[in-house]
Amino acid sequence: PQATVNIIRDGELVRKRCIDMPLELTNVIRCMNPRCITTTEQELDHVFRLTDKENKVYRCIYCETKAERKY
Repeated sequence: PQATVNIIRDGELVRKRCIDMPLELTNVIRCMNPRCITTTEQELDHVFRLTDKENKVYRCIYCETKAERKY
C-alpha cells in the first residue's frame, strides 16, 4: 500500500513523507505452515521479510512460506 504522512504544525502543512512497506515484520504475522520451526519452538519470533515489493509478498524467514492476506 502507498501512504503519505502529512506533518501539520499550527494548522499548516509543514512536510509530506511517503511511507514504504517495511522490509521485515516481527511478530505481526504468524506463520501458518504447521511444519515451520515457529510452531514447535514457541519462543522464536515470527519474522517475515518482504521478498517481492511489487506484489507485496512477505515470506517467513524460517520456512519461506508466503504470508496470505485475509480481508
